[in-house]
Amino acid sequence: MKKILLLLLFASCLSAFVSAQQVTRGQVLKAMYKADSYHAAGKDSMAIALLDSMATLIPRLSVIYEREGRIYESMYEAQKSPAALNAAVLMYRRYLSLEMNENKTREVSQKLRALEDKLQIAHFEDEEEALAKEEEKTARVLPVVTDDKQAAEMAQAVVQPKPVAEVPKAPVAVAEPKTPVAEVPQQPVVAEPTQPVVEEPQVAQVPAVQEEKPQEVITTVKQEDGKFSYLTYYEIEVPSVPVITPESSSNKIEVSDTEGHWVSSLANSDGRERWIFDISDFDGSCAIALHPESGILNEPKGNRNFAQTVLNFMKDNDLLANTTLSIPCDQVIGTINGHQVTFNLESEKTYKPNSSIYSWSHTLLDNVSTLLPFGQVIYKLGNSLLAKQEEKDVETTYTTDARFSLTKVSDGVLKVHYSAKEKKSNKHGSKMMGNKIETFFLFRTTSDYVHFEPLNTADMEDDYTQLFAQVSSDAQRDASKLYTLANLYFYGVGTDADESLALQLMNKVAAQRNNRDAFAWLTKFYFNEAYEDQSLSSSSRKKYMKASQYNLGKLRSLNDPRWYAIKGDMMENASGNEADSAFFYYQQGAMKGEPYALYKLGTCYVNANHTSRDLVKGLKFLNDSAEKGYADAWLTIARMEKAGAGTAKDYTKYLAHLSKAIDMGSVEAIHELSDAYMQGIAVTRDFHQASLIREYWYRAQQNSWIPAVIGAGYTL
Repeated sequence: MKKILLLLLFASCLSAFVSAQQVTRGQVLKAMYKADSYHAAGKDSMAIALLDSMATLIPRLSVIYEREGRIYESMYEAQKSPAALNAAVLMYRRYLSLEMNENKTREVSQKLRALEDKLQIAHFEDEEEALAKEEEKTARVLPVVTDDKQAAEMAQAVVQPKPVAEVPKAPVAVAEPKTPVAEVPQQPVVAEPTQPVVEEPQVAQVPAVQEEKPQEVITTVKQEDGKFSYLTYYEIEVPSVPVITPESSSNKIEVSDTEGHWVSSLANSDGRERWIFDISDFDGSCAIALHPESGILNEPKGNRNFAQTVLNFMKDNDLLANTTLSIPCDQVIGTINGHQVTFNLESEKTYKPNSSIYSWSHTLLDNVSTLLPFGQVIYKLGNSLLAKQEEKDVETTYTTDARFSLTKVSDGVLKVHYSAKEKKSNKHGSKMMGNKIETFFLFRTTSDYVHFEPLNTADMEDDYTQLFAQVSSDAQRDASKLYTLANLYFYGVGTDADESLALQLMNKVAAQRNNRDAFAWLTKFYFNEAYEDQSLSSSSRKKYMKASQYNLGKLRSLNDPRWYAIKGDMMENASGNEADSAFFYYQQGAMKGEPYALYKLGTCYVNANHTSRDLVKGLKFLNDSAEKGYADAWLTIARMEKAGAGTAKDYTKYLAHLSKAIDMGSVEAIHELSDAYMQGIAVTRDFHQASLIREYWYRAQQNSWIPAVIGAGYTL
């Protein structure tokens, strides 16, 4: 209950959040300096407006809320304004809920207690402690290991996996493992800008524990018959000789050039083609109808629970389950003007707020306030914030006027220049949301063309179940297989996903066998949890951060160079100058020859991140990473060769290195090849081939658990 109440108190400062955008460190520091200047000049409203805009762009940067809290506190001291006092409390609470470094939070905690006493409300720290206890009772907090004593206990603990069915008569074949455990399954470190300050991990020593041999990365997984499988990476054939797709010899376009069923190279996040048109002859003009299967009419709709809705109130252009899209006109007429066909298409997207959320929230406040000290104060404050948000959250219509310009590329291929203007209207008024311009292709297809749908893997469930049964059985005799079993539980392969049990098994194999991959996996997992799940109490998230640091320290004590790269990724999310220390850790890891650190260092030079741009130097580090087996390094090199960035444009090398990236397991490289076939870059433009490869890409995205299985000696 207190957790929900706390979320309600944060509603006003969270309601303006939008998707995080790329903002440079320099822009952040400049904005902070300007806000301080406004405050020093007595222009507090301008300072707050500027900080609010920064919070909109980087909602999890804690220092923003600390600055706002200070300004509101000074306003209260000068004016004795209750509103300023309430705002200061909210800002300081938001800061403490985000900032992980306890050395930084002590002063703010003391200030907050004093302000809470003036409001006669419960202390934030006490509420957090109560919330943490409630989380423990409900098993909301995941199992963690934060010191050697807990590690020793975990090593001896009996972790009882779920009972499994008897292994089928035709068990999964187990090959002689020529290489030990494969690379850690993908658990990327949070990329959204945040402010964590990761303290130097304590280097812990665990005596009398036999360390497993250093694990190597499985770089290529192929089927003997050369065919694709639901369970493995895909042996996609990439041409070795580049082909330049010819353009049309004539720019003139006729109605016959446009007739037919057309699908776009653009796709939704679920793979559905975004634009599907049926075009026919209408008295010498083009009659254009938007097909009902078009992705623009079938956007994936989110389903958010109450807590997620409180944390993320309606964002502009966010298609939720309570948002509908309509096309007022079923058919439009396109005008032929020599070398192009132009037409306009209007659409309306209507958002209707879910009033039941607010009714439920007011009822909750009414019930909870009777149970808490100073409940009436909290009741009034909470209802005030809800009423303010409810006033903003109104039915809204987005009207889009899109203009299409079609030109002929070749027979059956049209190039589309798309521009759209969007207007937002509600009872508070109307405003233009800006222009959108993009270029894509339309491909003529046959009448029997099947529109894209993500592949169904239901027919592989028996294989998944068989695999799980085999690994579970082996793990009872061989503790090293616990790492593989933990991955299967985590991703729900052949069994129901069980995050808690997966973590128990992963912590056990880490403590019992000093498994390096397990330490690396746990470091990244707990770090992500600490900063992704904002509904948790700050004490729980600090516990996760402590567990992350402990596992990172263990990785360092084993002299595993991966710790440099992981530490660098952590520092990437820090604020101010601390983020630039990521470059130092990438350098240190690169000196040790760690593939991922070499890759990150190369991208720092290429993208001018934490250092000046140097394409030649960046390409050198990327090549070093690629030669050591990091697949995405080959992809980045291929893209640079395609663009002629830091090297001569060379489509032959582009295809060769793209092929290497795919063979070594780069999922994004599969998408790159699909896009090349769509656009006819270095390969013959072929929509059907592009669609087939895109299917493999969507399938591969679901199989990030495979390296842990293949590396443990299982063939699929």
